[in-house]
Amino acid sequence: MIKIKLNWLPQYKTHIIVWLIFIAYETVMIGLIFGIFGNALTYLLHYIVIIIFFYACANYGLPWALGTLKKAWFRLPLVFLIAIALYITFQYIADLALIKIGTIIPDASYPLNSQFMLKNLYRGSYFFGFSIGYYLLRMRDMEQIEQERIKQLHFENLIKKQQIEKELSLTQNAFLKAQINPHFLFNTLDFVYHSIHTNPNAAAEAVIYLSRMMRFAIDSNEHDEFIQIGDEIKHVQTLINLYQLRKKDANLPKLIYSSDIESVFFIPLIILTLAENMIKHGIFNTTCPPSYMRLEIVDGFFLLQTKNTTGNQNKKPSSGEGLKNTENRLKHAYGDKLNFSYFQDTNREFTVQITIPINLMIR
Repeated sequence: MIKIKLNWLPQYKTHIIVWLIFIAYETVMIGLIFGIFGNALTYLLHYIVIIIFFYACANYGLPWALGTLKKAWFRLPLVFLIAIALYITFQYIADLALIKIGTIIPDASYPLNSQFMLKNLYRGSYFFGFSIGYYLLRMRDMEQIEQERIKQLHFENLIKKQQIEKELSLTQNAFLKAQINPHFLFNTLDFVYHSIHTNPNAAAEAVIYLSRMMRFAIDSNEHDEFIQIGDEIKHVQTLINLYQLRKKDANLPKLIYSSDIESVFFIPLIILTLAENMIKHGIFNTTCPPSYMRLEIVDGFFLLQTKNTTGNQNKKPSSGEGLKNTENRLKHAYGDKLNFSYFQDTNREFTVQITIPINLMIR
């Protein structure tokens, strides 16, 4: 048994329905008005010519004629004349075929006269006008589809761009974090080394503190991009305790913060790095003003401020890679919403201050 594939049917379903409605309407109206109902084969053959004429004009003739507006003034009339000539010719051939098989029986000979040509000139012009309307509607739909495709492509490219920028930012952030970690490690090990020589018990305790901080530093690479400040504050205090083991009489920085700051999210290792820089470059004897690290929310902004006395009035301590990397990481995370500054006054007090809108830190 032969199977006929009709995969094309859904695509042209609307066309078929419209043509059937139009043919039925025209056939019935002409029959009622003129009292003439022709043979079904006559209708079939003539409407096949009309449908082929319609789609040939819409799909081939008009795209060539109207494809270039500068040439449309002579191409469109040329297409019309050729199309009408072909329409009249094929309608005449269809009638001759119907006469030959006996479907049409003319009263006399059937010449290609002016009456036949005028009648079909009107019908051809009628359907040529329909083909122009169909062509313009199709062009409008194609233009809308193309605009939607361009919008979708632009939207997809925008998403890809944002994803690439985010991935680049994360990569740069990870690179800068990797630069900070060795700096922190080597300076901490230096303190452990001195503790081992001066006080073995303190050295043992220092190893415990160090292992906790290094575990936190290593795990920070596996965390999300942001962590709660409370998690890092614990390790800042551990860092202070570690240095206190080495210099028991030192007036080390005070960590000042309120309980509501602990649940705020922040990028990891920033607070710990600033605390480490304070201790590394600061002077903490009884003659110096107290040093501190303050974390608080003020007027809708997160404020992180450190202040400590330094050993050199003419040189800004911690103004090298440590602070530069810290600033770069913050810029990658918060962009132009970040306010990052550091300075040293005439009393050798070095201040670092960070302000960020608190709404950017709520998760």
